[in-house]
Amino acid sequence: MEAEIQLIKLAGALEKYYLLNNTYENATLDQLHISEIIADHQYQLQIVSTGREDFLIQAIPLDRQAEKDKTCASLSLDNTGNKGISGSGPLTECWQS
Repeated sequence: MEAEIQLIKLAGALEKYYLLNNTYENATLDQLHISEIIADHQYQLQIVSTGREDFLIQAIPLDRQAEKDKTCASLSLDNTGNKGISGSGPLTECWQS
């Protein structure tokens, strides 16, 4: 749940960046004042790609979280609100918000 919340916050910060710059390009976690390591070191946030009008972000499980949660694995979110996972589980069990 913490990874989902942080991805949504990151998406909000990217939207604010877009309003100020008229693009998502070149946005970084540092510029957005977002921590890369979240949820007590269980996940790493990453801006996978940014374009003029789109972005893709993800939360990658680390260490024990990666070992115990292979069903969901990485969570992703794009600028249109599309949610994704890299695991084989059902999306509805991995994204609850």
